[in-house]
Amino acid sequence: MIKKTGYVLFAFFFYLFRLLPINRQKVFFVATHDDSEEGNIGIVADAIKNQFPSMKMVYLTKKDGIRRPFSFFFGKAFHMATASVIFLDNEFMPMAYMKFNKNVKVVQLWHGTGTIKKFGLDSDTGEVKRLAKKANENINTIMPGYTHMQKAQPITFAHYILAYCEMFKRDIGRLFDCYKRLDEMPLGSGALATSTYPIDREFVASQLGFSKITLNSLDSVSDRDYAIESLSALSLIMMHLSRFSEEIILWCTGEFNFIELDDSYSTGSSIMPQKKNPDVAELVRGKCPRVYGDLMTLLTVMKGIPLAYNKDMQEDKEALFDGLDTALLSLQTFNGMIKTMKVKKDNMKKSASGGFTNATDVADYLVKKGMAFRSAHEVVGRIVLYCIDKDIAIDDLTLKEFKEFSPIFEEDIYKAIDLLTCVEERSVIGGPSSSSVKMQIEFLEKFIKTNKENLSCLK
Repeated sequence: MIKKTGYVLFAFFFYLFRLLPINRQKVFFVATHDDSEEGNIGIVADAIKNQFPSMKMVYLTKKDGIRRPFSFFFGKAFHMATASVIFLDNEFMPMAYMKFNKNVKVVQLWHGTGTIKKFGLDSDTGEVKRLAKKANENINTIMPGYTHMQKAQPITFAHYILAYCEMFKRDIGRLFDCYKRLDEMPLGSGALATSTYPIDREFVASQLGFSKITLNSLDSVSDRDYAIESLSALSLIMMHLSRFSEEIILWCTGEFNFIELDDSYSTGSSIMPQKKNPDVAELVRGKCPRVYGDLMTLLTVMKGIPLAYNKDMQEDKEALFDGLDTALLSLQTFNGMIKTMKVKKDNMKKSASGGFTNATDVADYLVKKGMAFRSAHEVVGRIVLYCIDKDIAIDDLTLKEFKEFSPIFEEDIYKAIDLLTCVEERSVIGGPSSSSVKMQIEFLEKFIKTNKENLSCLK
């Protein structure tokens, strides 16, 4: 709570000083991870100094903090608010409470080679956590579930969202699994056959933060399966994002009208003023094949290469980094879209009430009364045809009409086919009932916590 208060206070002074004009000759560096001359910030600062000697450079380092309150809350906030460019090497939590002028450039350098690691971090603060919040908000939001794009059974929006959470959980697991094979140091392999000098590879590995060394020098210089595996994991992430994007696009249509995207994640038409296009969802869907292409590029490059190193293999950099950048950008943008979208609960429930989504529950009712399911299926089929002919829902049938199809029907049929009952009766683990959904959310929250702890253990 104390830390959060400090973050908010820094942001307050930032906004106060943002009223002042931007200094085009000022660069602000947030070097809270590594403030050494050899670190990312140090190298960038040195390059700027050499090319633009007139630039004023201000640093926020590990030494700066609330122990020096005046300098931190006034001085650093002032310089950050009036700088034209901001570089940071990891994270600076007050920035979560800030919005920057559109003319200010903010550049994230990260640290080391931690892009894969940052995907894991995003699971705590990004997509998975965002979806968990949406699920909590929509435990009782009834909507139709589909098979073959046909209305099938009533479920809840929370249940729907949690399905994607499970997909993203597996994606995160695959990234962690990739990291195990990435965390091997190849240094000391030489061109292909190591060295005649008495080097200590294990000591170097420990100094650089690797958990182990590669055990064969030929393999160390000649394979790129770790990059291919990473791109494969990223391709699966993009596939899940693309599927979700397709759902968002459908839900935005007038035919569904389940959600409304925020204006910042959609646009109007150049000639049709009534339109609101789901641009971000379409862009993310379009980025998916790009990452597939990166994966296929590297697979194709590597398929016919003999041991050991060959120049073809330098193509790995462009493919890997493009896949990483594309997936990360897609995740970040998708997060914002999910966070700001409006769920039209009434429309979802209205849609679920049509299409005979409770037909299966009529059959289940008859089975529980002693009828064989095959016979119950036939009875319900005749009921549905009758309702289609009359242009009514099953709920609209009178008890007399029900009994014309089977004398088993009693007054309790109306409770059995109520949409809420249809959902709540499916309390099996994994189902859409509120008790089952709450259990799924609980497991999800445990996953997020565990995932965060696992990240802290990575070097």
